[in-house]
Amino acid sequence: MNREQDLKHGKWLSAIIERLCASSSQMVILFDHDGLASTTAVFERLVGIGYDIYDYTDNLSLLFYLESKWLKSGRNLDSRLLVRISADQTVNAKLPYSIIVKADVIELRLEDFFEGISTKAVKELPSQYYDLLFELLRFQPQSLTSYNESIDFITRRVFGIDIAGITSDVLFWAVLFKLHYTDTELPGFVVDRLRDNGSGFVGFYEIDLEQALRSSEYFFAFLQREWVHFVKQRVSNVQSAKVLPFDHPDLKVYTDNFFAEDMLKRIRTEKHLADELGWIRCGIELKEPGIANQIEGLLSALQAHLPELDGPYRAWQKYAKDYAELLHKLFTSNDSPESDRIQKLRAEINNRFQNWIQQHYDSLSSLPSSKPVMVHQIAKSLAYRSTDLNEAKTALIVMDGMSFDQWLCIKAELDLKTYETSEDTLFAWIPTLTSISRQSIFNASVPYYFAQHIGSTVKEPNHWQRYWEDNGVPSQSIHYLRMDGTGDIGAELEKQVNLRSGLVIGLVLNVIDDIMHGMNLGSAGMHSQIKHWVKQGYFGSLLQLLIDHGYTVWITSDHGNLECEGIGNIQDGSLSETKASRVRIYQSEVLRDQAAIKSDGSLVWTPKGLPNGLYSLFAPYQASYHSIGKKIVSHGGISLEEVMVPLVKINRKSK
Repeated sequence: MNREQDLKHGKWLSAIIERLCASSSQMVILFDHDGLASTTAVFERLVGIGYDIYDYTDNLSLLFYLESKWLKSGRNLDSRLLVRISADQTVNAKLPYSIIVKADVIELRLEDFFEGISTKAVKELPSQYYDLLFELLRFQPQSLTSYNESIDFITRRVFGIDIAGITSDVLFWAVLFKLHYTDTELPGFVVDRLRDNGSGFVGFYEIDLEQALRSSEYFFAFLQREWVHFVKQRVSNVQSAKVLPFDHPDLKVYTDNFFAEDMLKRIRTEKHLADELGWIRCGIELKEPGIANQIEGLLSALQAHLPELDGPYRAWQKYAKDYAELLHKLFTSNDSPESDRIQKLRAEINNRFQNWIQQHYDSLSSLPSSKPVMVHQIAKSLAYRSTDLNEAKTALIVMDGMSFDQWLCIKAELDLKTYETSEDTLFAWIPTLTSISRQSIFNASVPYYFAQHIGSTVKEPNHWQRYWEDNGVPSQSIHYLRMDGTGDIGAELEKQVNLRSGLVIGLVLNVIDDIMHGMNLGSAGMHSQIKHWVKQGYFGSLLQLLIDHGYTVWITSDHGNLECEGIGNIQDGSLSETKASRVRIYQSEVLRDQAAIKSDGSLVWTPKGLPNGLYSLFAPYQASYHSIGKKIVSHGGISLEEVMVPLVKINRKSK
């Protein structure tokens, strides 16, 4: 299909899809030179038109896949295979002639779709902006041969930022307010230009402009401090220092929304003072809101902003944080709104999430790893940071079975005044079982590649060691430990690890999983026991010890957990390969489907990336395969609580 035909579709994705669909071969070898086919949208479109997708790593693995999975299953008879060779492998990949001769070879390059603009500039642009750029170039062809011309065009037309037009501090702040309110991801060249342009406008403020442009968490922490200064000055009517002009019309509209949407926290002041402040009362709390009011606010926000069924994965990552905040407050307080309303909302949220997962989950595992989306990408991201971002000493603490709301419980009890923290959410592997999801963390790959050990975590130390050795870390500087979270952490850790010479440490803490499996008091009981454990000091001492020895500490989990109630055991004798509380796994689709008939409401679905012979049956939301009415806390299924896990970075605050 020629270029002119591709362009008729308008969208760059359609142009790519048409190029791939033009092949009549059952096997397509795709050299994706610039990562155009690594996006979620492309993946989903290809799967939707009948492609099986295999991400190339090496010839031996490819041959094994063809023989054991694709050809053996007979899928070659009724489907097509796309072997995707990523951008960093296109130079060195030399496929066997026996494969090349049977396939169509297609090459994708940026310049084939974005003419008249510097390819280097487009490469630095996040892919979610490709559609807009493609349309701009289609209807307004350009001849931007230089890199600087191209980044000026993208900055102005794609992001709506006229660098030359930012001539005052208010105009500069207005740009930052808008960027963070809309959660806009900026390419490096826009950050660089805004930083260079804005440095003359922010000299009065204690702010790291680079961080303020890249991190919403950092920026809103800065705004929170500035709002305190602003209110104090307005209350006292004394202009003692320069404060950020929140009340300027260009900033005021965003400030209102920051407080309305809980991006900024209201501060307390006396009523007689607040009455004199007019508009400023949008960011003032006359009294500390009760927990019930806080929960009410979260409920309203969650109801109003439930992600769309066809929405991006980032929407669920952001939503999961607010949902976890709600659960944390619910499980730590007896003062809450009517419970039936909460349960109805939780069920609605998880029904939407489950439907979204079924449609979009398979595409997540193939996304780039520099900013991880799934747990198996964590190690790759840490390896990237250790080399490119100079985080030489890295400690990864995997809290087995910890949900995001339980991390908030831990965080609330820690003294983090001297530390900088940042939080994100990741998707666990489904089924949400330790042997699958935690093992993928330490193996740094999808479960398909550790099929022989899928039922056990005994190989985790070997996986971890191999991965980091392959990334150039000396074997004596790589460590893996499992700890139960009790005793003298200093003695326990230093006995097994040379903290001074170590570079990479992988730590498994089983304490939350242990609490969960002995829990009969529900999620509230879980929070109570976790809070008690943190107060004992073990975890705080562990963080202190690692940070004192120069490690950047990352905390994550392999899966969360869910309070659920038994709906009855499935009478399948010994046929079930795995009898977990929230999932049953069978070696055959027939056996799985027979069991599904016996369990009304159970979900039949097997995600991409699992080895052959793992056919899952998932219990409905807040249900488990136990005797009817039995209440437990468990995992294995598809709920927001089980699937969305935290990824937290902790290091010492810079002086």
